[in-house]
Amino acid sequence: MLPRTVKSKITEPLILLPVIAGIMWGSSGTFVRTMSSAGLGRVEILSTRFFLAAIMLLIYILIRNRDLLVVSKKEIPYILGLGASVIGLNFFYNEAVADLSLSLAAVLLGMAPVFVIFSAAIIFKESITRRKILCIGGAILGCVLVSGMADHGIGSVSTIGIFMGIMAAFVYSFYSIFTKILLLKGRTSITVTFYGILVAAIVLIPLTDFASVGDYVTSDPLKNIVVVVAHAVMVAVLPYLFYGYALNKVEAGVASTIVAGMEPITATCCGLAFFGETPTFLILLGVALTIFALWKLCSSPSE
Repeated sequence: MLPRTVKSKITEPLILLPVIAGIMWGSSGTFVRTMSSAGLGRVEILSTRFFLAAIMLLIYILIRNRDLLVVSKKEIPYILGLGASVIGLNFFYNEAVADLSLSLAAVLLGMAPVFVIFSAAIIFKESITRRKILCIGGAILGCVLVSGMADHGIGSVSTIGIFMGIMAAFVYSFYSIFTKILLLKGRTSITVTFYGILVAAIVLIPLTDFASVGDYVTSDPLKNIVVVVAHAVMVAVLPYLFYGYALNKVEAGVASTIVAGMEPITATCCGLAFFGETPTFLILLGVALTIFALWKLCSSPSE
């Protein structure tokens, strides 16, 4: 067993990876709303995100190590499942963002750890402890408070939006599972991320109206090109890489819970900064509760 000080040095930087991934994914709604308000369709938003991300990752792999492109035939079904889950996750989440507040869409996505932990317990034999369940419950309760439902109720909330948010969480759990399976088979996070995004990009090509993408870019070239590229980097390339690497070192349930906690917090901050959504006392209490629950989840039981 490693000494406590050494173990801490090893684990703490890894915990930061899903935290950063969660922050980046939490900013997704801001990009989606910005591009949607400028006239870009939801399919086109996804297509530009994954197409550019796939190109960036391919260039990086060709420069660094072409062997990262090698996969076995037996891994192809998992790669296809990964790509399908990437499309489903982003499609359902974008639909939820269109009908709900950024924070509520993010908190529904925060239900993903519930699916991930029980799936990981079956597939990877990860333990489900009372402490883990309590911490997850606290994080989810904090997410509910962050969403503002405690202040305003859910009577005026879109039922379709809620369904889309729950589906995003459900599909997200499959992304975590497929990623971890491929990592356990010896693939790197870069390889897994690239093929998941590549499959998504290929599937979306025939569904994309490239004329509308061209109109969007030419309407304000400098600004819109920056938005499209930043969207691909901030929401596709970096967070998927960080999350994939974290899954190789951290339990799937823990990593997904960290991401699920950071997304609604980030979404709330983005809502305040860009859309004038002012947080109430209960929302701020939810932020504090979520951070505390995640800290307890990531610390050792003796702390």
